[in-house]
Amino acid sequence: MDLDPEDYFALATYKIYQGLQKHETERLPYVFVIVGVPGLTGASVGAVVPEDLVHLVSLLHAAEGVPGKRAIEERVVASLIDAEQPEPFRTELTRFREEIEMADWYALSARRADKPLSEKPFDRVYAVRVRAFARNYRNAELDMHFSLTQDLTPLKVFLQSARERGLHGLAVDLERGVV
Repeated sequence: MDLDPEDYFALATYKIYQGLQKHETERLPYVFVIVGVPGLTGASVGAVVPEDLVHLVSLLHAAEGVPGKRAIEERVVASLIDAEQPEPFRTELTRFREEIEMADWYALSARRADKPLSEKPFDRVYAVRVRAFARNYRNAELDMHFSLTQDLTPLKVFLQSARERGLHGLAVDLERGVV
C-alpha cells in the first residue's frame, strides 16, 4: 500500500457503494465525517476494558445464531460510558474522550471516495491483491484506504467552504467529487 500507516483511514467499500446509491436515489450528496486520533485503535481501547466484559462479548461473538448481537454490544459500550467506572479504566476513558474531542475531523463525499476506488484499487484495497482473500479471512470487510492529508478534506475547511460559497457551491463540489 502506498500510504503511511499514520496517515490513512480505512472505509469499507460497501459503505462507499451505499453512499453512492443514496446519492443517486435521494439526489443529495452523501458525506462521510471521520475523526482521526493517531494511535487510538480498537486494540488500545480493548486493552483497558474490564476482562469480564471482553470475555462476555467474545462469547457472544462466537455464538452462532444469536439474534441481536449488535444491540447487546452497544449496550455493553453504553454501560462503559454511562456507569461509574473503577480506576484506571475511568482515567483511560476520560483520556480517550479528550483525544477524540481535540482530534482532527475530516469530510469525504461518496463521489470523492469512489475515485481512488476506481482509479487505484490495487494500491488502496489490500483484499484485491490477496489470492482467496474471502476464503482466508471469513467475514472480513473489503476496505478502501484513504490518506487523511491527501484524500480527505479537513472538516473546518469543508464548513468554511459552505460558509463562503454557500450551499450551492458546496453542492457543486460534492457532486463533482472535489470534497
